[in-house]
Amino acid sequence: NKLYLAVRGMEDTVYYRAYTALTDSWGSWTALVPGDTIDGPSATVTNNKLHVVVRGSTQNTLWYGTVDETIGSFSGWSWISGSTTSAPTLTS
Repeated sequence: NKLYLAVRGMEDTVYYRAYTALTDSWGSWTALVPGDTIDGPSATVTNNKLHVVVRGSTQNTLWYGTVDETIGSFSGWSWISGSTTSAPTLTS
């Protein structure tokens, strides 16, 4: 089992890393590029995928992407219709 940490980096890029309880260790940071955010990302895990939503850096747009941890691939960012003036929140 893994625990994931998603953060907004100093240059507004989204990064994540995974903690593995079995080895009691954190993995390396991985950037979800291209793209940037003006808030901290929101993330949750379902079906071996890390789902991430961010508020974009322009016009309060919302963007969604997934990381498939079984093969280590990022889907890229997809626009979600609507906008917000606050950081998004995901739940599962």
